[in-house]
Amino acid sequence: MSLEMPFHLAIFNIDGADAVYEKFPEIDHWFLAGHSLGGAMGSSYANKHEDQLSGLILLGAYPTDEPTIPTIAIYGSEDQVLDKEKLKVVENRIEITGGNHAGFGNYGEQGLSPSFA
Repeated sequence: MSLEMPFHLAIFNIDGADAVYEKFPEIDHWFLAGHSLGGAMGSSYANKHEDQLSGLILLGAYPTDEPTIPTIAIYGSEDQVLDKEKLKVVENRIEITGGNHAGFGNYGEQGLSPSFA
């Protein structure tokens, strides 16, 4: 399930996930995923609601604080937006060779990395 965010920015509805739990009471294990700023806001939410979540998935995103629940960060080797230094607090990381920041979202076309041009 994907949440609609005001102005497409998660920062304006950080607690938006709260409404989802009620709609699916049969689900016992919840994982929260977010891309870019949505991932950062998701990590902030996860640290405040760790008792409700089984894990956090960051897509081209870094956590706002050291994760308190199991977390994986997936990012592209050619991501020129993500501050990869901030990923050091995430134990589980997967780098997609040749991937860029927009590959996780629907931003339209981006230029090719020099290795693919």
